[in-house]
Amino acid sequence: MIEGTHCHLIYDGQTVASKHRKHIRDHRRIKELKTYIKQKTQMSEAAFADIDWQSHERSINTFKDGPHIFLVKFLHPWEKRRKWLAALKTSLWHRCESVDTDRALLYLLLWGLNHWLQGTPIPAHRVPERIPHLLDSQTTKGWDNFLLGRWSKHWTTLQLQYLQRNHIEVKKKNHGLSWSSNIIRLMWDHCYKEWKTRNSARHGKDVEDKAQRRLETAHRGIRDLYDLKPRCSLQAQQHYFYPTVEDHFCRDTNTRSL
Repeated sequence: MIEGTHCHLIYDGQTVASKHRKHIRDHRRIKELKTYIKQKTQMSEAAFADIDWQSHERSINTFKDGPHIFLVKFLHPWEKRRKWLAALKTSLWHRCESVDTDRALLYLLLWGLNHWLQGTPIPAHRVPERIPHLLDSQTTKGWDNFLLGRWSKHWTTLQLQYLQRNHIEVKKKNHGLSWSSNIIRLMWDHCYKEWKTRNSARHGKDVEDKAQRRLETAHRGIRDLYDLKPRCSLQAQQHYFYPTVEDHFCRDTNTRSL
């Protein structure tokens, strides 16, 4: 009950017992995020409505660092992505096994990520007969959206049906939001770790290393400018350039350190 009133705050059919302002802020933020996603992806109304937004929201609220997934596909060569994917698949296999995941769902999850990174479609004959609608549903939304935590609602539905069909005890961690958000966060952890590794390699690990990288970047830019020197007028060459680029580095103290 909201303090000082006789009212309850209910969100998605569930009563919010505390931290009402935070829940309202989070709800507004998620609503704005959904609007942005819909505009950016140009997803159909049906596909957008079929996304398990509760799992998406749970994953966002429990993950502090944004998942930088696109660098894995677009900035890394395939050999680098292959190593990253192998590590991710191993982690996913162990995590899914520990929470009683349906093997059919696990295989589709791994195939989907593998074929998305390779840019190839999943062969229909590899999909178990009882879940082709899941393949169609997720493919319509895109497997990039799967990695971003925008899952079809069929994932959690089929997982629960599997548990009930095989008389496996339904626990908090093996179905519903806990099951799906657990797997999503694992994927994001791998993406974020890879992003940090690449960031350190590109920009340096500590202050000295970062300063050295900035200096190297500045030197490359200056060398590029000196390649254009012959195209400049004689007056411009005398005014803006030293005789050689090496003279520039020796005489200009600003390019000795940054």
